[in-house]
Amino acid sequence: MQPNTMMALSLNVKGLNSPQKRRVLFRDLRRKHVDIAFLQETRIPRQDSHRLRDPRFSQVFSSCALNKQNGVAILIHRNCLFTKHDVHTDTAGRYVILSGTLGTRSVTLVNVYAPNTPDKHFWEALQADLDRHALGEILMCGDFNAVPCPAVDRSRPSANQTPTMGTRQDVLFGSFLNQRALIDVWRVSHPSTKDFTFYSNPHGSYSRIDNILISPSLLPWVTAASIGVISWSDHANVVMELSLPNCSPAWNWRLGSHTLQDAGLVRELEGELEAYFRDNVTGDISFSTVWAAHKAVIRGEIIKKVSYRKRLKLQSVLELQHTLRVQELEHKTTPSQEGFDRLQGTRHALNRLLLEDVAKAMTWSKRRFYESANKMDTLLARQIRPRPPVTRITSLKDSAGRSIKSPQNIKRAFTDYYSSLYNHSPLHSPPTASHLTEINSFLSSVDLPKLSSSQGLALAKDFTLEEISEAIVSLKPNKAPGPDGYTARYYKTFFPILGPHLVTLFNAVKAGNPFPPDSLLASLVVLPKPGKNLSDPSGYRPISLLNLDVKIYAKVLAARLNPLLPSIIHPDQVGFIQGRQAYENTRRAVGAIWHLEREGRPSLLLSLDAEKAFDRIEWPFLFTLLEHMSFPPEFCSAIRALYHNPRADVSIPGSQAAPFSIHNGTRQGCPLSPLLFALTLEPLLTHIRSSPDIKGMTVQDGSFKVSAYADDVLLTLTSPESSLTATSALLSRFSAVSGFRVNLDKSVILPFHLSRHQTQALTAVFGFKIASTTIPYLGIHLPNKHDDIYKVNYPPLYAKLRGEMEVWNKECISWLGRVHCIKMNLLPRLLYLFQALPSPIDPSDLRFLQSHIDAFVWRGGRRRVARSTLYRPRELGGLGLPNIQCYFQAAQLSQVVTLHSPPNTHRWVDFESACMFPESPKYWMWLPKNVRPKVPTLCPPLSHSIALWDSLASSKKLRQASSSMLPIWRNPLFPPGQAPDQFSRFVEGGILRIRDLQDRAGLYSFDSLTARSGLHPQDFFRYMQLHHFASTTENKIAGSSSLTFFERLCLSGDPPRGLISRLYAHMVSTPSLPIITYMAAWERDLGSTLEGDEWLDIWEAARKVSICTTLQEQGLKTMMRWYTTPVLLHKTNSAVPDDCWRGCGERGTQAHMWWSCPAISKYWDSVQTLLEQVFGTRVPKDPWTYLFANPVPDFTMHHNRLLSKILLAARKAVAESWRSPRLPPQRRLLQIMDHIQLMDELSAKVHHTMPAYRKVWDAWESLGM
Repeated sequence: MQPNTMMALSLNVKGLNSPQKRRVLFRDLRRKHVDIAFLQETRIPRQDSHRLRDPRFSQVFSSCALNKQNGVAILIHRNCLFTKHDVHTDTAGRYVILSGTLGTRSVTLVNVYAPNTPDKHFWEALQADLDRHALGEILMCGDFNAVPCPAVDRSRPSANQTPTMGTRQDVLFGSFLNQRALIDVWRVSHPSTKDFTFYSNPHGSYSRIDNILISPSLLPWVTAASIGVISWSDHANVVMELSLPNCSPAWNWRLGSHTLQDAGLVRELEGELEAYFRDNVTGDISFSTVWAAHKAVIRGEIIKKVSYRKRLKLQSVLELQHTLRVQELEHKTTPSQEGFDRLQGTRHALNRLLLEDVAKAMTWSKRRFYESANKMDTLLARQIRPRPPVTRITSLKDSAGRSIKSPQNIKRAFTDYYSSLYNHSPLHSPPTASHLTEINSFLSSVDLPKLSSSQGLALAKDFTLEEISEAIVSLKPNKAPGPDGYTARYYKTFFPILGPHLVTLFNAVKAGNPFPPDSLLASLVVLPKPGKNLSDPSGYRPISLLNLDVKIYAKVLAARLNPLLPSIIHPDQVGFIQGRQAYENTRRAVGAIWHLEREGRPSLLLSLDAEKAFDRIEWPFLFTLLEHMSFPPEFCSAIRALYHNPRADVSIPGSQAAPFSIHNGTRQGCPLSPLLFALTLEPLLTHIRSSPDIKGMTVQDGSFKVSAYADDVLLTLTSPESSLTATSALLSRFSAVSGFRVNLDKSVILPFHLSRHQTQALTAVFGFKIASTTIPYLGIHLPNKHDDIYKVNYPPLYAKLRGEMEVWNKECISWLGRVHCIKMNLLPRLLYLFQALPSPIDPSDLRFLQSHIDAFVWRGGRRRVARSTLYRPRELGGLGLPNIQCYFQAAQLSQVVTLHSPPNTHRWVDFESACMFPESPKYWMWLPKNVRPKVPTLCPPLSHSIALWDSLASSKKLRQASSSMLPIWRNPLFPPGQAPDQFSRFVEGGILRIRDLQDRAGLYSFDSLTARSGLHPQDFFRYMQLHHFASTTENKIAGSSSLTFFERLCLSGDPPRGLISRLYAHMVSTPSLPIITYMAAWERDLGSTLEGDEWLDIWEAARKVSICTTLQEQGLKTMMRWYTTPVLLHKTNSAVPDDCWRGCGERGTQAHMWWSCPAISKYWDSVQTLLEQVFGTRVPKDPWTYLFANPVPDFTMHHNRLLSKILLAARKAVAESWRSPRLPPQRRLLQIMDHIQLMDELSAKVHHTMPAYRKVWDAWESLGM
């Protein structure tokens, strides 16, 4: 095909209900590079129309009958430049009329499957619907069961017969063509050729009943038309190629996700890479040039080698298709029975080959679902995620307001918009001397933090192979590549070869040698913003795709810079700063609302909306700021390399490349950008903090004016008029030097104790909007009344989650898959709110939500496992279903841990500590409740946290009864400590809690404390006072007691990663869990008790029996007594007998049905014989082994793994015939094992773990089963 052509194909598929046939179809469409497929006689019933979905054909329009007959469909490739306007279908599955825009032209696509008998009403109905719904030119395809010209479009069974006369259907079809003035494309392209699309075996004749018809005005677009062979369907396809004016190809090369799974290809490319660098790294050419050229060379090698492999793979198919074409033409010309038999033989051989190819492909697809279905993985995430709308941009308005539709013009409009955005101050790039002076003046007028010399040396050192390796390992495998097409898999696969060269390249770049120009080119993909005007370029969000080598370089820089940011970025900023989280600002904002409401004086919260914040930052300001903060020149040079003539190209399908230069903004998609933006924002926030004219919320000696998460800036201001005047002036000054601009129309004020007249005056003067009740901030809503925080945030989320679960209920998701849906999708959203809002939750609401979650897991049916078992962790015999109440408690307790952080590390801790001054929450909460000093104020977030702590401390064993965390100072039990300044050296020496005075051996001596804490001899009296206090029996016990899990977390300094998960695991695992009901039931029924850690071994085996979630479920269902038995049915309905279904006459209990029934006992005997054949030794017939895969002590780990798989297959076979009077034959067990083995083997090949696979499966394979 030519680069600017589009291919349309029409084919009668003779039914597509078979998955194999659908796979043959889609593979055929891909091989032929079809853009629009018109399919007739799909025979797919209306309720199953979704079966025509395919990732490559994003738009499917079908007309289906209620039963399996008729049916037409139009499939449009995701890269095809077609946009739908309207679609109309009939009720009988005979035609679909689709109007829209193809390229820049209005076109109506029509797909027809006409009746095979004359039907005047059908043609009249089609004509009428075309009159009502067709727009622009018509492109009609279909099986018309009639021919345009009977004399040439129907063959004669033999040469002696007279020419075929037109049928009544031919007459109706011809009349329709004349009325619509439609042109037969194939006949126009082949005026003197006779060819056919269908062979009627009963009549022994050919006919051309499949046609492509177009309006005359489309004829100049047609470049070719052809008829294919009759292969897997009983019709030949008809193909037409169109040349689309003003359109370019929508294809860019990218490394295929499966290409590097070919071990042979990888070895060949390794040789090419080694040879390339060996021959070209000579020192005569700059290494950046060598690196850029390597991409082109290896890209060519990959295309060549992949194309060769494809040709080799398709060689047999192409040869058979050629033979079929020759034989078909011969039979059409001189029909004979002998020729027909040869033709059918070739056709059957081709079909067998296609089906074998499809079978292999479907096996690999099954492997993917075998491994990933119903897991917390991409497949399940896509299944429950709403299908995104088609994002193709069909029209736009240019700067003059004119509507534009051609891809090239749409691209030009986007390019003009982004070129203006990324060059908003041409006079500042490069900067003038006066502009630099203005920048330096702004930065010098405030005390900015600076890097230490040791920090500077750490940033300036050369890059190492280890750093680059860590950056490459952290790359996500399925992210889209940049313009060069190289994915993360390329760098991971060839790192041993590429790694040393990347070290050379990056160090050369840091030394001042620029990246190759094409390396700094980015692709801009534009996505629509919800609720925005999509006819304006500003209504789209640009996603920048950088080349992976540049991204790796930026990751290395970010990894160096990230650990240093907390020392130079004030705690007011929490976005993208190591050890800080978004909830810190929301919790502080909730406290501020309470404080401002309580204070009773005019004040406000101001949420600033920054206009394109990351994109507007000017580079002169950024690099001058780095110098002011003492960043070493080497590191500044390394960052400058990323901003040395970068370019971007907007990706609009059908348009030609038109890169534009970028002159401002941090690079989108760059791992370093958020860190650079945080640095850029710091001077503004420092000015706000230090300005005496900007009045903020003050508590004790602390001022709390501003908080920021990236570009989400929230100001807490008092004296509104004067503070806003100073703030506006500062923002204008900052904008002039940095490019940062506040969007006044979208910035919102939440007023407190301001009259309507005052708020109107503020709007008139400053231009900010006034919120009447709430403002959005970091994903929550902040109300002007603290008591409304719960009401405006939680109920809307609850309703949304319940609605989503109702939608998910319609999906085919397994039992464990539903648990994973909750953990993967619902829980993170709840957890964010649990952290962001430190307020009590109505327990009835949580119970109501939990009941909906439980109902979702059971699909609204009977609960077959105890709720307590559902919530237990998988490793402790449960299912790990989130307990929402416990997660809420864990989220809140994690902030109690953070309360123990050092001063000036978390601003919300500073604020809440100041609110209860002179007490300190991290000490006060460890005092016994009956002796805690009363505090004048306790802000609600802190009050809630401590109340929750008090309610859980003992029951969840978070603290010892006599805790060594007991504070010494301001402890009413130690009156001298009420004045800690008299013990100043003790405090400075870190003697703060009772545990600091003693260990398990006893109290520390004065000399010991002096050596440890720097005491003076004159402190001996104070020491004796402390000695007396610590010598009481209770304090001795407390001081020498070991720390609990929670106490160790509180003393660890900053909270560790995964804190909520660790707290939740502790909450659901303690106090000591009682024996699970199913454990007790099985031990009772089987008449034996497991000892030691045997249940742990069983649970571990159940988790690791297979990578397939469905197979894991089978083991869990057996263990948890999931299956319905006759005894259970009898309990629910006494009219149903409780006798065993297998006719043995005994009661059908769980143990009987699985183990003691005479019939199943014989079944397990046969399994035991099979095991003896596999392992060469007799496996004792123990129910704990056969039913629960309890490991056999004498077996190796790999033999136990294989044993658990065989027994799983045996139990699965039983479960499949659970209510049948007959047990499955052993061949069914062997079939299941063959499937498990094949899937495990394919997965091992994908993950390169064949040695581990063979260790498990060798014993089975050697048996030759």
